[in-house]
Order: sequence, then C-alpha cells, then structure tokens
Amino acid sequence: MCYPRLSLPIRQLLCVGAALLFGLSLCEARIGDSQSNLERRLLGNGGLKYKDDVIIDARREKMPYEEFLLYMESDVKLEIYHKSATENKAQRSKFNPKRMLPGWDLHVIYINGKSAVEVYQRSPVMTEQEMNYLLLLQGEGSGWSKRVKDGLEKPAPGQLESADEESVTAFGFGMVRNDGAVRAKKIKNGLLFVDAKWDVRFAVEKDKEHNAGAPISVNGF
Repeated sequence: MCYPRLSLPIRQLLCVGAALLFGLSLCEARIGDSQSNLERRLLGNGGLKYKDDVIIDARREKMPYEEFLLYMESDVKLEIYHKSATENKAQRSKFNPKRMLPGWDLHVIYINGKSAVEVYQRSPVMTEQEMNYLLLLQGEGSGWSKRVKDGLEKPAPGQLESADEESVTAFGFGMVRNDGAVRAKKIKNGLLFVDAKWDVRFAVEKDKEHNAGAPISVNGF
C-alpha cells in the first residue's frame, strides 16, 4: 500500500475530516502525549477507561506489547480505553470480556508520564480510510514512509546495542514517520505506534536477556 506525502493544506483538511469521523478525542491522542492531556480529551468526548480486571486481562491477551513490559522502567502504566466510532457515547454496562464492542479500543503504555506505545484496535474491522486518518493524526505535520529493508543488514545476536538504530526493532515496524521519531505497524484490525527510541531499546534489552540465558539453557549438553 502506498502512503503519499501530502501537502500541508491537504493534511489539515484530512485532519478535520478525521476529527469528525472519530470524534475530537482522538485528534490529539498521539505518541509523546501526557496521560492527563490524553485522558482529558478522550474521556471528555465520550470515551471510557476499562476498570474491570477481567476485561482488561482479556483485552491484553496476545497484544504485541506484552512481551516487552518487563523491559520497561519502573514508572510505567498501561491503560486501555474504549471509544465509539459514532457520536454515541460508549456504554460501560455493555462491556464484555469475551468480545469488544463496536468502535475503538485504545491501548496506551505511558513511560515517565508520556505515551510511548499506542495500539488502536477497531471492531468489527478497520477500513483503509481509517488507517490513513490515524497515520495523519500521528503525523504531526510530517509524512510517513515505508520501512526500507533492502540494504539493511540484520544485526547479529549480541550486536544490537552497537548496531545502526534504523535496523533495530522490537515490534518489526512497517512504516516510519519522516522525522524518524515514531514507527508504526499494521496489526489485526488496527495499528500500533511506538516511540522509535523505545522500539530500539526493547529490542536491545530482549537481546541481552537471551544472551544471558543461553549458557544456562544449554548447560549440560
């Protein structure tokens, strides 16, 4: 799929359209945002935060960020929100651990009070137009490019820490914002956005853990 670089006026028009489509609450939800600002907008415009542990556990199941939570700093918080895709307000009484209500689930990992990972998941399905709008909302005036894999040698195990950061990724991003600060990956019925520096750090920390555990694992052969 092609993501053209749009002129600033066109981006502004599309952002207005995106606000009308998703509600103003999502227009400012982006990587680097503070929890207080994000929640003020999202919850103030009909969104709800999941509070039931059973439902939260069900929503977290098989999420791509789960395996990296142990590599994060102590000041880490995961919050999950739900928002209707229409002007209707979400209804907490209809939340069910077995299925997601029609609309959007937004998973946010805050590190040191700032959004570092965001997963937008759509039910029943995310359209191509919605995906492009989300890219525009996270673009902050910058376009997106597909990840260039040709010519990038994958770092060998144990060498990630000293490798070129462009070739190091925990989530396996497919798109990168043109300023290099944010990466994106299409997932089932949604999009994942991650701060580029944290994407690199997660990969490096996971690699260190595997290197440390390998001698113990094979000891005795």
